[in-house]
Amino acid sequence: MPEGVNKNCALVRMTGKEPFRRCRRCERPIWNCFSFRTSVLSIAVIGLAFYLTDLGSLSERIILGGIVLLIVLMGALIFQETDNLVEAEYRARESLKEKEKAEARYRALFDDASDAIYIIDPKTGKILDTNYMASKMTGYSRTELRGMNVADINPLSEKVNIKKRIIAQLRGETLQFETKHIRKDGGVIDVEVTSKVIRQNGEKVLQAFVRDVSKKKRAEREAEELLKLINSMMEHMPEGVFLIDQDGTIIHANDRGKEYLLSLQDLHLGDTVKEIMGRPVEEYMVSPPQIAWHEIKTEKRVYEIGGRRLKTEGLIEGMVFVIRDVTDMREREERMKTHERLASVGQLASGIAHDFNNLLTIIMGCAENLADKELPDTAGYEVQAIMESGEKASRMIRQILDFSRHRGEDMVITDIKEVIKEFEVFIRRLLPEDIKIEFKIGGGEMKLKSNPTKLHQMLANLVINSRDAMPGGGVIYVSLKEEKLDYPLPSTGMSPGRYIKLEVKDTGMGIPDEVKEHIFEPFFTTKGKRGTGLGLSQVYGIVKQHGGFIDFKSEEKRGTSFVIYLPALSVEGEIEAKRIVDDIPDGKGERILIVEDESELARMLKTELEKHGYTVDVAADGEKGLLKIVSMDGGYDLVITDMMMPEMGGKTLIEKAKAEFPDLRFIVMT
Repeated sequence: MPEGVNKNCALVRMTGKEPFRRCRRCERPIWNCFSFRTSVLSIAVIGLAFYLTDLGSLSERIILGGIVLLIVLMGALIFQETDNLVEAEYRARESLKEKEKAEARYRALFDDASDAIYIIDPKTGKILDTNYMASKMTGYSRTELRGMNVADINPLSEKVNIKKRIIAQLRGETLQFETKHIRKDGGVIDVEVTSKVIRQNGEKVLQAFVRDVSKKKRAEREAEELLKLINSMMEHMPEGVFLIDQDGTIIHANDRGKEYLLSLQDLHLGDTVKEIMGRPVEEYMVSPPQIAWHEIKTEKRVYEIGGRRLKTEGLIEGMVFVIRDVTDMREREERMKTHERLASVGQLASGIAHDFNNLLTIIMGCAENLADKELPDTAGYEVQAIMESGEKASRMIRQILDFSRHRGEDMVITDIKEVIKEFEVFIRRLLPEDIKIEFKIGGGEMKLKSNPTKLHQMLANLVINSRDAMPGGGVIYVSLKEEKLDYPLPSTGMSPGRYIKLEVKDTGMGIPDEVKEHIFEPFFTTKGKRGTGLGLSQVYGIVKQHGGFIDFKSEEKRGTSFVIYLPALSVEGEIEAKRIVDDIPDGKGERILIVEDESELARMLKTELEKHGYTVDVAADGEKGLLKIVSMDGGYDLVITDMMMPEMGGKTLIEKAKAEFPDLRFIVMT
């Protein structure tokens, strides 16, 4: 076989008739292969040349050889042209195959894409073609979509934008934007569109990739709402909150946090903080779930601060701090401790006053009995001295009891403005010329249930205290007004409502810090021998008897202000109570039982009542009193009993006696 045939047609490894059927290189029939035909022609010419060498003369053989060569060249040209035509036909057929394969691949990608794809006529906006996802996304069939305009699946508000976007794409821009599409069922979905101009069959068309981002948008809206809620919660928190990143930069803070940072250390958002009030920020950290509060004090305020590290997937991202102003809370705690201490002191004082009052009653009773008798002048003076001293002691007892009592006595409906006006006339006579007093009284009626005498005493004690705090002179301000209070309330234990606010303020020396927690305690005084230490304790007790609240503020060398809140009368049409005092009537032998553990007091009462014509029995305690009542079958006209006694007190005695003798009458003394 000639070398050309073997090389160009790749006939090697072919067997049988296969080499004469198809060329493996060009896959054409073997007779149409230019290389094969040229090889065959060459073999024929060579064979003819060998044949001609035996014919005719040399010139004849030369002429014949030229003719043969010419025939070979012409055949080769014919073969070449024929082969070119066949080659062109083959390449066209192969190109068509590749194009069909490419179109098949494109259609597969087009139809199976996870995004909706639209082919749109830029001139009319008509949808030329869509894929399956477009149909699934909108609810229209592909046939329906191909007959629609792109504006049909967009809201009316997008009409102008559609035209602008088409123009921009025809200028060569690739657009990416978000809009909304309308489904066949009327539902609206959020979509993200990427669109540009492509050529299809030689024509410019728009190819738009559309992705449904409804879930993403919904998640974004939910995240945005959650963020707004968190920000709102942070802004409405009573505490300050601020965040710092790993570098110590303050990256976020609510309004209160900004306020506290500015007050503490003149810090602002964006500042770097490594220390807070001289301590590294790490010292304020604690592991959850607990939070350790660290106290920070400035000149006037007290704060608490605590923090935790922020972690994301185990990595520390920064720190969050909570800071709160606890100044008022600390003051309330101190006031509560003071109230509790005063309550304990009050109970003690009440017990002492009760026992002392019993002794004093005996002393005064005996002195009065002696005063009724004819005595030498010297003895008469001594009895008078006993009675005057007893009166002073009695006033002290009343002051102690005013401090310890929780309920007032002899309460009547009072217009406190009238009380203040009477007090003004009284107090101006007691103040020296270098001390001025100013009254500021609000308008309208200010009624409350009160004991006017006690209110006078309360005001007198406060003003006299102010006077004593201004040895070099000064001004005392007394103001009165009605206020309707709501949360936050100015004092612990208060309830919202209408209160009468009474304030007594001076420009005196002020109260030292170490004294403030003791000023309401009985017998505590800074006046030495000039004071009894009962003035402010009596004020405290009178305020409590009226269901009120008292507080004070004081700065050394700047003065003191006492503020009292008394509950205003809220029930209209109450009838004012009147105290009726009659002389003790003489008896006609009525039988009275006195139950009293102080024997001397019981003897004195027995003597006094017997003077008025009563028949009196005495029992030393509740148990003995109950036995006498039972033995008399409840025949006493009256039982006078002490409240606090050993074995059985007055309350238990009354309950047991009333159970047997419900008509029996009692008078309780304590």
